[in-house]
Amino acid sequence: MKKFFFSLVVAFAATNAIANVQLEAQITPLNPVVGSQSKFIRVYKSGEIQIQYCDMATNVCTAPSYVGTLSWYAMNHIMQQTEYARSGAVLETKDDCTALPTVYRSYTADNKSVVLEQGNYPCGSVFVNQTDAAYYLASILKGYEIN
Repeated sequence: MKKFFFSLVVAFAATNAIANVQLEAQITPLNPVVGSQSKFIRVYKSGEIQIQYCDMATNVCTAPSYVGTLSWYAMNHIMQQTEYARSGAVLETKDDCTALPTVYRSYTADNKSVVLEQGNYPCGSVFVNQTDAAYYLASILKGYEIN
């Protein structure tokens, strides 16, 4: 009975953590080679920022790494911008180039309910939210991509 209760608590904690994601970025290679990893950047509603890597071949993920915590003021501003972005039109854009896309990027807000930017880069089809708020929120996530 203790083992069942512990499993239930762990599952609830994991579900609750996922449900509290305010901003999320996923960066995944399109042509994976051995050792390729997807990168996830998450900003939680509490302001905590975490980065996690998942091996594409085995679907095994590392423990999330703590990056920092945003202030209450910054999180309040992000939540307001998310509401502005929610009403934005998401349009498809295509680049006029001949190179093959090498990476899939997805930037979302409010538990993936608001698309900020999603698609294959470079020279691929990309869906972009047309609001300034979405551009601002995506730029926050892009700032944590480099490591």
